[in-house]
Amino acid sequence: MQLWRFLHPSALAFTLRTTSQALIDRLKGAPPRTTQAAQYVARHARAGDPDDVLRTLDTFAQNERWLMSLGPLKGPLIKELAQRLPANAACWNWALTAVTHPS
Repeated sequence: MQLWRFLHPSALAFTLRTTSQALIDRLKGAPPRTTQAAQYVARHARAGDPDDVLRTLDTFAQNERWLMSLGPLKGPLIKELAQRLPANAACWNWALTAVTHPS
């Protein structure tokens, strides 16, 4: 693994964009990106519809803030977690954290 690959010309724009977004968030006291994603999902996804939750997370990652792709391994896990939650659950942040930072 190349230690400085984030400075490669093909990755430099991405590195600058995500770094500047993180700095602005920190200066503004904005919540962590996972919390922002959870709030976006809570506002835009249909309750009780895991497929719509995944589509909404993809929309957030494409249009709002970068998120690591869920892909074929994490997607089914999020579906399973979402199906276990009541339709009005306010614990999307827990679900996102459980998937992105498994113990």
